[in-house]
Amino acid sequence: RMPVILDVDTGVDDALALLLACRCPMLEVLAVTCVHGNIGVDAVVENTLRVLDAAGARADLPVAGGFGEPLVQPVQHCPEIHGKDGIGDLSPPLPPSPRKARPEHAVQLLNDTLRESSRPVTVLALAPLTNIAIAIRTEPKLWRSKLARLVWMGGAVAVGGNATAWSEANAAYDP
Repeated sequence: RMPVILDVDTGVDDALALLLACRCPMLEVLAVTCVHGNIGVDAVVENTLRVLDAAGARADLPVAGGFGEPLVQPVQHCPEIHGKDGIGDLSPPLPPSPRKARPEHAVQLLNDTLRESSRPVTVLALAPLTNIAIAIRTEPKLWRSKLARLVWMGGAVAVGGNATAWSEANAAYDP
């Protein structure tokens, strides 16, 4: 099984990615980190916990909240795409989760999870790269030695963007 960490801004798209990753027998989800993006980071964390419940993810799967704003751009959210709650304004909504996020920052969880893994880890970055950028910046040697690959949902080929004429949302929200 491929060890993975998902860094998310859980909206409709990331909710589906979490559901698939947690149910995929080829993946071992080691941790989930949350960042600003489709909605504020506190709501992202809550949505992530609820989606993990719906996915039947293991109860001890570590989840941590990260940056609530970009390093470069002003904060942007997209309720017109992902709903006011960030996950499509489901009716009825997903029930509250009994899970709790870890107290440490997402950057700490990213780096600790890489450090503790016996094998190189694939990081699935499905959101603005704020957490990832700071994690790499604080521990570059760790990332060089323990990262199998970084997969980012952040662009398109031969078409315009979905946030601006040439920018995909995750790239636009923190380039």
